Amino acid sequence: EGHFPDPKNNNSLSVGPITRFGRDLGVLMQVIAGENAAKFDLLTPVETKDIKIFYALGFDGLNGVLHKSPETEMALSILTALKYLKSRGCEVERAPMTDFRNSLEISLGSLVLLEDFPYLINTSNKKNLNEFLTEMGKAILGKSEYTRDALYFESIRRFNATMSTENILKYKAEAEVLKTKFAELLGNNGVFFFPTFPVPAIHHNSSILFLSNVDYCMIFNILGFPTTHIPMGHDDNGLPVGFQVVAAPYKDKLCFQIAGELEAAYGGWVIPTPHQLEPLK
Repeated sequence: EGHFPDPKNNNSLSVGPITRFGRDLGVLMQVIAGENAAKFDLLTPVETKDIKIFYALGFDGLNGVLHKSPETEMALSILTALKYLKSRGCEVERAPMTDFRNSLEISLGSLVLLEDFPYLINTSNKKNLNEFLTEMGKAILGKSEYTRDALYFESIRRFNATMSTENILKYKAEAEVLKTKFAELLGNNGVFFFPTFPVPAIHHNSSILFLSNVDYCMIFNILGFPTTHIPMGHDDNGLPVGFQVVAAPYKDKLCFQIAGELEAAYGGWVIPTPHQLEPLK
């Protein structure tokens, strides 16, 4: 209620918690979940040492070649966390990424299949491209009433992500198989460490240049797995670095436990720019 847009399929567009301190994630999630809170079993404690950790530093094979490799600081944030958690008794294992060979196609194809998601322009006829192309031209010149990113997103949907309907449906079926396999891998006590994005941050208005990397985090949203971003300090340029921890459906509390553990060890979120305000204690 109150979320815009309001699609029939709300699995991809939903509310999630964001907090200053990792230890507060579970509390906020309990409130957000409302009558569904029992499904998450957030009030039952879990020991960090009982969590099995799978990890990967990027995609494998040809898919890895087609994606930008994570920058050194991003990979180091994962390795640093793994070393610490291994010392805390966690079992660590590298995960194969072979089944994610079509991660980008699955991710972009899912956008095309979104139901009841309004178009910015010509909602009555998406095939009428005149006004859309005019707005794209105006956006390039900075004259459009819409942001360029919103129009890029719209173009993916209007042009079927440059895929045939047959292929989009094929990738949808592949996603269901991948979801089952990945859930079996993680089980009831497993999590997966993976870069949230290959770079710490990007310049404003340059997101289109990184379109082929959106599936680093998007693929898990499409599959229906909860993820939590873990801040791990800054790189040499003062930009925030970190990674995501993924768990099986309804196992959000495993992500929250890892977030709290690493926050206690490495300080969690750090103010990126000095200012006159005193940090919260």
